[in-house]
Amino acid sequence: MNNQPLPTMPPIPNQSPKLPPKPKSPLSISDKFIHSLKIIGISLGLLLIGLGGVVVLIGLVLTPFVDEELLELLLVPITAAAWAILIYITYKFVMPALKIPLNLSKPLKARDWAYVAIASIPGKIITGIIILVLTFLLRYNEDYTQFVEPNYEILTESGQTLFMLLSFFAVVIVIPITEEIMFRGVLYRGLRQKLSFYSTAIISSIIFALAHYDYTGRLDWQANLIIVFAILCLSLIISYVLEKTNNLWNCILIHSFNNLIAFFATILFIY
Repeated sequence: MNNQPLPTMPPIPNQSPKLPPKPKSPLSISDKFIHSLKIIGISLGLLLIGLGGVVVLIGLVLTPFVDEELLELLLVPITAAAWAILIYITYKFVMPALKIPLNLSKPLKARDWAYVAIASIPGKIITGIIILVLTFLLRYNEDYTQFVEPNYEILTESGQTLFMLLSFFAVVIVIPITEEIMFRGVLYRGLRQKLSFYSTAIISSIIFALAHYDYTGRLDWQANLIIVFAILCLSLIISYVLEKTNNLWNCILIHSFNNLIAFFATILFIY
């Protein structure tokens, strides 16, 4: 008879059973409201810093040394330069603090180009139709030559080539990049962290449109209403593209195309 001992099983370690992860509790309305106020407050604060930069560059740096006509000529490039500085601050400090990714290194794919094409051309047509309809409904026939004649004088006296190049670079390249990083990068993505797409798109688009309101008093309320409503519609289209593609470059390209059309339309109107 074999007297060898039976093999023993190794001791089973005392392990507590794994529990399923605790589901996240839905955010309350107050949490969403506080978060929205924080993001909107930061965005508006950055806008004020940008406007303050323009005031400082014009009032303290250039006014003592540059005549009034040349200063008006350089207004758009100065604004673009102030916005560029603001975007650097936003990219370097604000977005990391809010844990908002920039995603500008994401390459553009065929799907992205399709969204850009669909949103740019039909989007511009839609906003143009909206402008025409509102103009008809408001029976608005204001003569805009009073706003462009001074610019025409500056063009002829100070050199239209320099003005066009500086304005083109600022309006078509710098401003779309800076505004999209500000409004779609910080504001939209910040709100989207805790709000639905529809709430985020509407809130960010209203703020974006109101930021383009002419607060100088050159335009009356009908013209401002037409401009703000058209920009609101354009912003909703850009927000939808960002939601579908998650690529900020698409928003920048759509914005740049819109400004390109507006730039050449303005030049043709002046001449």
